Amino acid sequence: MKKINVLHNEHGEIIAISNVGNLEGAGIKFSDARMIPAKGQKILEIVLRGEQEKKSMLELHKDFRMDLSTATLVNKR
Repeated sequence: MKKINVLHNEHGEIIAISNVGNLEGAGIKFSDARMIPAKGQKILEIVLRGEQEKKSMLELHKDFRMDLSTATLVNKR
């Protein structure tokens, strides 16, 4: 089970994706690293399952969008 943060607009278009992780545990000196949504944007933490877990961040960004009614990633096609 892999978790990601998805920054998206009011139409469900993905703007950015980041991994959810422990910065200190990874040896990173920053105490906080996150995306900041602009007006009309939101961030959701999503759990990837099945085939989605095997996708790269680029593939997720290119091939998926957010379904706003279910707060899940769905194929663009």
